[in-house]
Amino acid sequence: MTTNIDAQITARLEIHEVRYTRGRRAVAHTLADADGPLSAGEIGERLGPDVPVSSIYRTLSIFTDAGVVTPHL
Repeated sequence: MTTNIDAQITARLEIHEVRYTRGRRAVAHTLADADGPLSAGEIGERLGPDVPVSSIYRTLSIFTDAGVVTPHL
């Protein structure tokens, strides 16, 4: 099911010629469902062992470049 957040992320990623994959969608929904900022490790804990932390870092980098997320320093 495509939500409003999915449509917004898809539009931002398309500008950067990046696909909105199932893994990226899982990271986006995990962040959207959180009560506050999450680290890559915390996202990984919520997604489970099937998603490598390296993929989560890569996704967060792509999301940052596309303006989907802003790093929490």
